[in-house]
Amino acid sequence: MRALVLSGGGIKGAFQVGVLMGLKDTQGFDLITGSSVGAINAAYLAQYKKEEFDLGVMRLAEMWRTALGYAESVWSKRFPFGIPGLWKRSIGKQSGLKHLVKNYIDLDKLQSSYVELSIPAADLVTGEIEHFRKDMPKYLKRAIVASATIPIAMEPVEILGGLYVDAGVREMAPLKEAIRRGATEIVLITTQPLDTMEIIKKDKFKDTFDVGARVLSMSLSEIIRNDICKCRTINEKVATGTGKLKRYINLTVINPRRALKSSMNFELDLIESHIQTGIDTGRMKRNG
Repeated sequence: MRALVLSGGGIKGAFQVGVLMGLKDTQGFDLITGSSVGAINAAYLAQYKKEEFDLGVMRLAEMWRTALGYAESVWSKRFPFGIPGLWKRSIGKQSGLKHLVKNYIDLDKLQSSYVELSIPAADLVTGEIEHFRKDMPKYLKRAIVASATIPIAMEPVEILGGLYVDAGVREMAPLKEAIRRGATEIVLITTQPLDTMEIIKKDKFKDTFDVGARVLSMSLSEIIRNDICKCRTINEKVATGTGKLKRYINLTVINPRRALKSSMNFELDLIESHIQTGIDTGRMKRNG
């Protein structure tokens, strides 16, 4: 089984689109899974059959350049200045995100594509990660919104009695899900360098949201590095015959060389920049 795994990263998800454009992958994938913004990209791509994968990538790029290419297309602060969030569950609302999923994710196309989809979301009630799949169509769109719902910034999504938010708080990239589902080849696309953290100037920390976002980013970077290490450890045990898992996993990790700029507003210029960086990265990977 061939799997595509997409990490979270907000507007930096445009980098993933560019990478796939640069790779020009004609094989397609049997399973696509992603967290946070990766869940949106994953759900969109899973609407296309394996042989239509490149077409899906090009249309996903169009979606980023149109539906996502303007400020407040995903979320907006509660008026005034997010202050009502002090007595509500979030300082903002994700009405734009809900609109995006409603209009660009077609459940009928998902069911007929024969590409498996898994969307993780974190339940605030239990503290566990739930993986929503195509055999749960009644809840799938809400799960996609939940997976991309940034805690505090956006309202938790109610599903089956639970309160769900961004899976990235525990699972930045659902690599373990791809392994559990039987993947023998995994392409993992992250939205940040794995060897270093971006250095941020002190004057960039203007409020509690900036501090919280930085702490979350540091935590998520460590989570995804650990998951990659676990996958490589599995391969080492398979090679030496000491592991319980008997299959070798061909893991390809693609990430930007330098930290990508981030923004809570999905600005077209920044989207285009990230897409182009991704295209260059994908081409380099394809050419060796």
